[in-house]
Amino acid sequence: MNGSNNHKKDQSATLFEDIEEDRKSSSNHLSKKRKGPPNRMNDLNYSTWMKYQKSFFRWNGLAHFAYECANFFTKKTWNDGRHGNILLIGDEELRALTTQIEKPRIVDYYPAKSVNSAIQILKQEKSNSRDYILISILKENDYGIEGIINIAREMCVELNRALIEEKYCTVILPTKYSSKTGFPFVWSWATAARHPIRLRDEKVGVLDSYEEPIYCLYFQSIKDEFGSKLILPKDLKFEKQKFNIPYWIIPKPPPRKPNEILHPAKFPETLIEEFISIFTNEGDTVLDPMLGTGSTLVAAKNQKRNGIGIELIPEFSDIAKQRIEDSVPPLFEDSSKIKLSVITDDARNLSKIKDLSIESIDYCITSPPLLVNAKKLRK
Repeated sequence: MNGSNNHKKDQSATLFEDIEEDRKSSSNHLSKKRKGPPNRMNDLNYSTWMKYQKSFFRWNGLAHFAYECANFFTKKTWNDGRHGNILLIGDEELRALTTQIEKPRIVDYYPAKSVNSAIQILKQEKSNSRDYILISILKENDYGIEGIINIAREMCVELNRALIEEKYCTVILPTKYSSKTGFPFVWSWATAARHPIRLRDEKVGVLDSYEEPIYCLYFQSIKDEFGSKLILPKDLKFEKQKFNIPYWIIPKPPPRKPNEILHPAKFPETLIEEFISIFTNEGDTVLDPMLGTGSTLVAAKNQKRNGIGIELIPEFSDIAKQRIEDSVPPLFEDSSKIKLSVITDDARNLSKIKDLSIESIDYCITSPPLLVNAKKLRK
């Protein structure tokens, strides 16, 4: 038990040492322009690099997206003198990038109209030869859940083999080709693929016409130590009631305090309030297993719901508690009967947390800091 607590303390200390460095750099930016951390990943300047970090972005077409990915995940020439090596597979729109992506990068394109044909192309690749691979099959037919699981695993085995160790790939999937059950096959694809390769991030491309968005999964050629449990239709109970929920919205969050900005996976409580109001009733209990700085519990308080938050990092737990205490309920509303609890613990220990009863949870929502925390906690 003591060893586990010491491990958490070490993680917390490391993360907050990095955060303190960021804070010092930010405080001096008026007198000296911030250059950002050393860039070993690409040739972009710091401000351009940070713009790419958004989880939701405007979809301006496949070629534009692939061009940005190629620039983000590769250098023209690596420190060892080797030129960046890129493989593009899928829609014909990608072909033009073989001449548009800046040289001396090596860029190869192969057309593919199905996932099976993309896998066959990957099988012809030399092992550990590519710095970045992008696959786009936006017009793919429905394989059904079981077919998707098998084909996702097969593709990611080949992606992992073709990539140089620790390099990245992107798989672009349309959300409209869900399985016949209405189950989002992107979920099954992501969890199935994590066995042979590590899922590092996901981004959603939104269209101006409010059509169904484009889903982009990012994998890294590293063994996933934790793996994942497959998500299948039988594992979830689908709500029969139809809700009028748009595919995407633009929330308007309130201004952030300096300590709230530090968290790498923050989201606006105004957005969470919409979900809470739709999927729960007053007096219900909301759980956020990766609470961060407490936006979910602030939203729950505003909507007169009870809330429980689990947060691994003690400093973030303290920020969350203070935010909840400082938050003001709607005018003339009595929040004294609302129960809000912040528990400092590991979300992987949900079944063992003394003060948590899973049976009492009506709704669960979170935003895991997948990429940033993983990098900082491994230092």
